[in-house]
Amino acid sequence: MKQADPLLAQIERFLEASGMDPTVFGEKAMNDGNFVRDLRKGRETRRKTRERVERFIKEAQAELRIERSSRSADVAAL
Repeated sequence: MKQADPLLAQIERFLEASGMDPTVFGEKAMNDGNFVRDLRKGRETRRKTRERVERFIKEAQAELRIERSSRSADVAAL
């Protein structure tokens, strides 16, 4: 039996936390709208692919934190 891909688990957690659609994630992270679907079906990744995805997630999480703090500041100003 094949072991679960830790990258896929990381992506799934990001998708859940961000509310991002898997197709959008694939397009933004890899220019491949089928990327997450293919991973779910067992697609294997290379080191450079993993690094690219991890970098995208890190940058996207930073953006989400900035957006959330900006919205909180906007609400506090009301």
